[in-house]
Amino acid sequence: MRIIVIYLHADPTTRMQRQTLQAQIIDLLKSSQKEHYHTIIMGDFNANLERFYNSVSKHNQGNWQYAIFHYLQQNQFSDLHRLYSTDQAHSGYTFILPQNGAVSRIDAIFTSPNFPFASLYCHTRKSFLYLSDHLIVAAYFQPIESK
Repeated sequence: MRIIVIYLHADPTTRMQRQTLQAQIIDLLKSSQKEHYHTIIMGDFNANLERFYNSVSKHNQGNWQYAIFHYLQQNQFSDLHRLYSTDQAHSGYTFILPQNGAVSRIDAIFTSPNFPFASLYCHTRKSFLYLSDHLIVAAYFQPIESK
């Protein structure tokens, strides 16, 4: 099993560094698949997932910030927050912009196809341990019984 925790740059002026990092992460995901690892990738993607899904539903390629989301979608990774949302079109938010209270979903947990644990639930909650403008995204799993 391979667990990848990421933080993608939030600063839009670091486009080249962010694109390089996304390419490195995609290479790691490709090698994980080639080496038959079951993979979880999670963290702060600093790109709005709802805008990505909206763009894809209109058959748009989206912008460079969505390269990793395109890879995950094309390779059938499961977006657990979206999977367990009551409204697939609006899965809820994970980030609150302190300046104006605007909300977006930039944090996520994805699992690779045929992941060996059944996901039971995924949700967000406010941190009770520290102050943050991000919500905690938590997922719960159970082993799949083999017969």
